[in-house]
Amino acid sequence: MQTLYIHPENPQPRLIKQAVEALQNHQLIICPNGSNYWLIANLSSNKALEKLTQFASQQINNPPCLLCQNISQASEYVQIDNQQHKILKNNSNQSMRFVLPANKNTPKKLIDDKQKNVGIAFIQETIMQNLAEEANLALTGVILLMDNQEECLMPYQIEMAFEQVAEIFVSTDKQSNQASTLIDLNSEEYSIVHQGNAILK
Repeated sequence: MQTLYIHPENPQPRLIKQAVEALQNHQLIICPNGSNYWLIANLSSNKALEKLTQFASQQINNPPCLLCQNISQASEYVQIDNQQHKILKNNSNQSMRFVLPANKNTPKKLIDDKQKNVGIAFIQETIMQNLAEEANLALTGVILLMDNQEECLMPYQIEMAFEQVAEIFVSTDKQSNQASTLIDLNSEEYSIVHQGNAILK
């Protein structure tokens, strides 16, 4: 796995382009977003999606999520009613994941077979925003969590633990939080599947 040291606020265009090329070539990359590091894939790459969903299948309460720049982009892949829209609008700036009913545009590999739903999360970081814009691709990913008792993980811990999973590791000085909030919005009464540091507004 190659490590790219990218500035979190002023990403170097040359390194962003290198990460984008990896995504376009069906590779997986690791990149920070919100309070976590994510394993990222190009949504249009069946090969990359296969690897991503295989990894996610070994996780508990950690579904693959569509990484969306805004609610408008999310609505291309999930069904959103007025109440769900209000919740998403109030919390899109938080490091949260949401489960919503999938629509026909969502790749079948990402859809829960029983519930017919899919996870979404919003892009929080400048690096991730630059990747999405430069690639002009829809992105999907899964949070990287480790089976230990540490609340936060340093970048080098993530890099060492998952070096066999991805082709590129985007490193910043950002720590990764092990607690990530997951909200199920499929019913009229939302449910908190996993409570992390982010609190639903």
